[in-house]
Amino acid sequence: MAKAVRTSGILSKLGDKARKAFNKHKKDDTRFDEGGNLPAGIEGGVAKLKEVKFDTYKSGDLKGKPFFGMTAVVVSPKNFNGMKLAGQQMRQNIPLCDTPKWNSEKTLDEHLARVTNELRKLGLETKEMDYDELETAAVALADEDVYMGFRTYTRTDQKGNPASPGVVWRGAVEYDPAEDEDEETEDDSGEADEDEEEEEEDEEESEAEEDEEEEESEEEDDPIAELRELAEKADSGDKGKATIAAQKKITAAAKAAELKAEDYDTWSECVDAIAEAAEGSEDEEEEESDEPKDPEVGDTVEYKPPKSKKRFDCEVVKVFKKTQKADLKNLDDGKTLYKGVAWDVIASKEEDE
Repeated sequence: MAKAVRTSGILSKLGDKARKAFNKHKKDDTRFDEGGNLPAGIEGGVAKLKEVKFDTYKSGDLKGKPFFGMTAVVVSPKNFNGMKLAGQQMRQNIPLCDTPKWNSEKTLDEHLARVTNELRKLGLETKEMDYDELETAAVALADEDVYMGFRTYTRTDQKGNPASPGVVWRGAVEYDPAEDEDEETEDDSGEADEDEEEEEEDEEESEAEEDEEEEESEEEDDPIAELRELAEKADSGDKGKATIAAQKKITAAAKAAELKAEDYDTWSECVDAIAEAAEGSEDEEEEESDEPKDPEVGDTVEYKPPKSKKRFDCEVVKVFKKTQKADLKNLDDGKTLYKGVAWDVIASKEEDE
């Protein structure tokens, strides 16, 4: 029995304008020249369609506006230039609204023309389709083991500087995972990969990553990934409102990580530092402790903030027993606050002495 498809209702809310645009473009000739985002230089890649959805933007200039989104997972090549590609995701979102400030498509009509083109590339016949059938048919594609070809290329920004690589989403292709597993893989020098155990571990890790991603809420985005997208806009050299907004968001995220955006040459470097600080914070929270005494308001403790090379004497100003976290005040300067510090990374002064 076919899996029931739950629809979002977004298309029905777009009204006659969207219906007319779909009917106008559903019989268009299919083009195979749309881009995306993956490392440059890949030819003949294959990815499996993982998700097709209609949703609303959660942030940015188009926050609250509807969009069409597709996510695919790379299955071949498994490795490229020393990098593991199996399990890497490629995404593309297409607005379902007017975007007058965009350089390319600016209208709902143009965006829906692109949506129908992408769906036809994946084998969905739209010529005789009714508009009210569009979402159900599109979302159902993710349950049909659709594989698509892709290639990647080098892009440049408006000033001619290297930008993030682009991806050409090709049409549906025939692909047998079993045959791929039986074949020997080759690295870039043409030498066969003889370490079969390592390849199996890579595939298991890839499957584990996919399972974890499926468990995540559709409404939650990776904050670091979002910051990297903002960094691309912030470093573009454009002086528009979207660029300024991206810079402000990265500045705020840096401040939350106790970093200063102005200390970095580019916005991308700033985001890398934020990511490192987040990883460092997670590592500290996971460190085992010898069952230290629960902190209490007024206690003097030692705490080493992320990216800091020294520990500071701090006063516990607030305790959250349910989450086992506390707010601390730096006694060295008497004003810096560290909020939501996990108990297991706080060292008691009495225990150290």
